[in-house]
Amino acid sequence: MTPSDSMRERLGRIFAAQAKWIRRRLAASVGREASEDLAQEAFLRVVASETLGEARHPRALLMTVANNLARDEYRHQARRGGAQLAYQPDIEEGEPWSHPEQETMLLLKQVILGLPPIYRETFILNRFVGMSYQQIAVHFGITAKAVEYRMSRALALCQEALRD
Repeated sequence: MTPSDSMRERLGRIFAAQAKWIRRRLAASVGREASEDLAQEAFLRVVASETLGEARHPRALLMTVANNLARDEYRHQARRGGAQLAYQPDIEEGEPWSHPEQETMLLLKQVILGLPPIYRETFILNRFVGMSYQQIAVHFGITAKAVEYRMSRALALCQEALRD
């Protein structure tokens, strides 16, 4: 089964939009040359599985597949006793670079800080302070049901922000 022309166009746009990002993320662990190959291989595998078109988070799907391919390649080379994938930080000139976990944490921090205060405070108390809905309800002087609504709204807003 081959994808329709509109699906091919959509997949092409997704790859064009994500290729540079995924190569930069992979370069930190496998080097620049290998990152290009892995990014392309990950995209091809996802397209072959026909899951990218329906993926809610294509970036996450591509990164997961690429990381799995990198691990597989590392193991394969280790078994053969050949040269292993090594860190080679030769990112393109002028391109900002940060550690992948730092980039993710910064994005999450921006999303959380971008929440309206009423939802942000509820989210932080639950997810970072560890308060239960009942404890948050007492803290704000509202019902647990209101806290549940605020949390569901905060999570929906986070999901929407991460989708963009």
